[in-house]
Amino acid sequence: MEIKNTKSLKKYNKKAVLSEIVNRQPISRSDLSNYLDVSHTTISNLITELKKQNLIIEKRSKSTGGRPPKLLSFNGKNKYTLSIIFKERIILIGFFNLNKKLLDKNIIKVKKNSFKDVLNSIDKMANKFFKQFDIDKKTLFGIGISIPNNYKKNNDKIINNSIEYLPDLDIEKRLKNVFDYTNIYIENYANIEAFYEWNHRFLRKYKNLLYIKAEDSIDSGIILNNELYKGSFSKAGNIAHFIVNPNGKKCSCGKKGCLITTSSIKAIEDEFNEALWKGADTKIQDLFASPYDYKKIIKAYSKDDPLSKKIINESLNSFSFILTNIIKFIDPELIILAGLFDEFNKNIINEFNKKTQEKLSFSKDSIPKIIKRSKENNYQLKAINSYVFHQLKTNLL
Repeated sequence: MEIKNTKSLKKYNKKAVLSEIVNRQPISRSDLSNYLDVSHTTISNLITELKKQNLIIEKRSKSTGGRPPKLLSFNGKNKYTLSIIFKERIILIGFFNLNKKLLDKNIIKVKKNSFKDVLNSIDKMANKFFKQFDIDKKTLFGIGISIPNNYKKNNDKIINNSIEYLPDLDIEKRLKNVFDYTNIYIENYANIEAFYEWNHRFLRKYKNLLYIKAEDSIDSGIILNNELYKGSFSKAGNIAHFIVNPNGKKCSCGKKGCLITTSSIKAIEDEFNEALWKGADTKIQDLFASPYDYKKIIKAYSKDDPLSKKIINESLNSFSFILTNIIKFIDPELIILAGLFDEFNKNIINEFNKKTQEKLSFSKDSIPKIIKRSKENNYQLKAINSYVFHQLKTNLL
C-alpha cells in the first residue's frame, strides 16, 4: 500500500497504517515500516496518535532469545458490529467485535412477514445481544446488510428485488429509523464476498480479481485496480442472464438460454430429476437415497455416474463459455468460484481449468488461475463484518 508523506494527508496515512495493522496483526513497528516503505519516525508518530485514540495496543512478544520486539494489534475488543444476511426464508444475524471475533449468532425465520415485522425482530435480536454482553448500544459501530440483489445507494433502491419482504425503495431509510444510533452499510452478497477474498484472504495481493458465486442465481463481484467495481448504475457483476444458447430453455426473464438455465444449482437439479422422470439410467439410486439435490449429484459425478457426468459437464461447458468471454474482456489475475463449486473436488476444478484454458488463445502465463473460495465456518457473516470494518475506518479516525 502506498503511503503519503505530507502533513495534510495525516488522516490518510493513519488509515493506511491502521489497515496494515489490522490485516497483518500482530506486527512490529519495524516490519510495518518496511512493508509501507516509510521511515521509523513517521510510523512512530502515527502509532502514538492511534494509541491516543485507543485504536491499537502494543505488547511485548514472547522471548526466543534476546529482547523480544513489541507487536502492534488493533484494539477492537469494545467496539461491535452486526452482520445481517437477508435470504428468502430466513435472516442470519452475527454479532462481532472489531477484532473479527464472532460473539454470537442467530436465525430469524421469515414467512409472510412485512418489512416492519422483520425490523422489529432484528431490533429485538440486537437488544438481546446488548443485554447478553452488557454493552451500550452506542458501541455498535455499524450494521452490515447483505442482499442477493444489486443496490443503488444514491437513491436507496434494490435493483430487481427477489426477496418478497424487502422493500424496493428506502431500505436504508427504514433501517435508520430503527437503528438511528449507528452506521448502515448495504451491499450485494457477491460484492461483499469478493471484497473479503481480496482484502482478507489475499491481503490485496491481486489488483484485478473476479469472484463468481453460482447458486439458484449466478452473480459475481469484481475487483478492478484495487477497487470494488459496481458499474455506473450499480449493475456490474450480474452474469446470470448472459446468453449461452439462444435456442435454449426459456428463462424467467423471458429470454432463452441464459446461463442461469444451464449452470445454476436449480438448473442442475431440475435437469437431473427431469431426466430420471423420463427414464434415464443412473447409478445414483444405489449411491444415495432421494431426494437428489446438487450435492448428491456432484458426489455421483465423482463416482462416474453417467447421468450426473452428462449434466454437470454440460453445465461446466456453458459456464466455461461465458467465463472465457469475461476473461477476455476484463483480464483478471485471479478467478474465485463459490456456491455450486464449493462441492467440487480438486480433480473437477482442474478439469474446469483445463476446459477454460482450451477456449482461450492466450499464452499460459497470461491465463488467470481459477480456484475455489476459502473454506471457513460462518463465511458470509465474517465477510460482512470485514466489509463493514473497512467502511468504518474513516469514521474511527
